[in-house]
Amino acid sequence: MMTISVVAGREQNNLIRCLRSLRNAIRELPCRLIVTDNGASWDVEKTVRAEFPDAEIIRNPKPRGFGQNHNQAALNRQDDYVLILNDDIEIEKSAISNLIQFADQTPNGALFGPLLCSGAWDGKLMPAGGPCADFLPKPILGAGSLLLRFVLGPRAVHFFFERRYAYVRKKNEKRGYISGACCLVRRSFIQKHGLYDERFYMYYEDIDLGRRARENGYECWQAGEARILHLGAGSFSEKTAFWFAASSLEFARKYHGKFVYLAAAFLILIFKILFHLKGKIRGAISQKHS
Repeated sequence: MMTISVVAGREQNNLIRCLRSLRNAIRELPCRLIVTDNGASWDVEKTVRAEFPDAEIIRNPKPRGFGQNHNQAALNRQDDYVLILNDDIEIEKSAISNLIQFADQTPNGALFGPLLCSGAWDGKLMPAGGPCADFLPKPILGAGSLLLRFVLGPRAVHFFFERRYAYVRKKNEKRGYISGACCLVRRSFIQKHGLYDERFYMYYEDIDLGRRARENGYECWQAGEARILHLGAGSFSEKTAFWFAASSLEFARKYHGKFVYLAAAFLILIFKILFHLKGKIRGAISQKHS
């Protein structure tokens, strides 16, 4: 038995595409679907019932963070696995069955994920999650990538930080964590160690989960025979940038010393100053032409 948790976002069409691909991928698998309406402006229940009449709908009185949403849907259930899904994905027909088959054969694994196709099925292939270690602590890398994105644009981030994904191997291999876009979690791990840390409103919760799994003797695995299409991979907005910054500092506070925290905070401060100045310049130009 498997519990599937999906949070409905802003785009109705994203959820429709996700649910239709999900229906084709779980035809013979015993599972329950739980969809969380996180304050969508459209009728989530009607959309879900058209594809899954028996799905459970959770309605939040106000928007919640990534971890809060999936925790309320997935904790305290009776099953073998929990499947965390973004709504901006499409699932290859055999992906979920391949994930479960691989998980059944890998008893020391706690988290499992598929390969991610970025933007299109023939687009850039991304690994199921990130590495165990980087050349710098993750909060510094995260804050640095945020500043670099603002100054030079997203292409600079791809050039400096994602070149390591140029040669993704289509095989089973250990990862440091599994992306929250699609993550299969073993229930026995959840019972002992919980799911997401709700102090991370958005971003870093998957990195934190992977780290906790590894620190408790479990493994995080990429299943090379499973693929999904991630339509929103790499998308960023002003609001999500500030969530990312807050989670970078929270991760530094939780796992690193004062130096890493201060270094990340300094980079984020520069980002916020530049962001503020950009807003003032835009306002002045707009006022001049009005």
